[in-house]
Amino acid sequence: MATKAYSDLQPIWKDKGLSTEIKIQLLQTCIFEVLLYAAETWTTKKDDQHRPLAFEMQCYRHILEVNWQDHIYNNEVQWEWTALDTIRQRKLQLFGHICRMPDDQTLKSLVFQMVEGERRPGRPVRRWIDNILMWCVQDIQKAMMMTVDRDNWMRFVASPYGPC
Repeated sequence: MATKAYSDLQPIWKDKGLSTEIKIQLLQTCIFEVLLYAAETWTTKKDDQHRPLAFEMQCYRHILEVNWQDHIYNNEVQWEWTALDTIRQRKLQLFGHICRMPDDQTLKSLVFQMVEGERRPGRPVRRWIDNILMWCVQDIQKAMMMTVDRDNWMRFVASPYGPC
């Protein structure tokens, strides 16, 4: 879907009359919003993290007219805020919202309650909450306690590198 929207905007990307800043703003508002639709509900694995970054890099290189043969590294092309930063921010915002819900809410009980039964053999399935715990570098109770102070939590969410 996002790649079709990107290809539909080819005349805009090739337009020499538009500045690079406007093209980047169009990319971020029109294409990345489609790409990251409902990203706060994703359970991201390493492969899942690679795909949005690869697409994002392809878009930036196309708009900036940087060819792979120019030997320019991705970190030189990359914008200051990546798609993964947006996914992280949205997931942490949703986590804070869920933690501040009353305990009788169905969504809160679905996220935090244990499921009865036997686990199938093999590697444990990656859960939605695993990303939150990885970003917070804390256990679930401490992460939930941080969300109580909404201003402090929003500062943490807005910072792409801030520790919990």
